[in-house]
Amino acid sequence: MIFSATENSIGYALGLGALLIIAAITLWVLAGEAATGRLGPNRFVGIRTRSIMASDQTWLVAHQAAQRALQVAAIALGVTGALVAILGRNNDLLILILIVGIALMLGALAKAVIFATQTAKTRDGTT
Repeated sequence: MIFSATENSIGYALGLGALLIIAAITLWVLAGEAATGRLGPNRFVGIRTRSIMASDQTWLVAHQAAQRALQVAAIALGVTGALVAILGRNNDLLILILIVGIALMLGALAKAVIFATQTAKTRDGTT
């Protein structure tokens, strides 16, 4: 059991849901910033494989290729957060929502990395 009967499970569910929604919004914004070139290669955020970090132009086209999948990941995370906030009082349901939502988000993130890396390697001519 995640919450005991004495804990305020509604408060925890609302807090966790809000945190997931904030993370989703952040992911959406960063995906857009990287795809438009306002967020260039850096050491902290973005898809940072060797082929993608090869140049500013490779970074840009790779993130453009990955943008839709990153947006799908953000949507999955945001919907997960909303469901957690609304339905999170039931521990079993909370766990199910988190497992399914995080799995969908991770699948979309993996797809984004694949799209970005393939685009970067094609651009470099290494494919």
